[in-house]
Amino acid sequence: MKGLEAFTSFLTGDERSWLCEAVEDPDTLYTREKIPLLHKLIELNLIVDEIPHRDPRILD
Repeated sequence: MKGLEAFTSFLTGDERSWLCEAVEDPDTLYTREKIPLLHKLIELNLIVDEIPHRDPRILD
């Protein structure tokens, strides 16, 4: 197994359910019991926890 399939195979049933919820509303991961899942997703670069400020002049 590779990639996301391997990752999801190691999740608990609750974590899989939370991941499905997070697809629709990522803010659902910001609860005490879901923080470990949030950290796993960040470590695997599947989500970004912070977007750095960009200078608007760079986009011109």
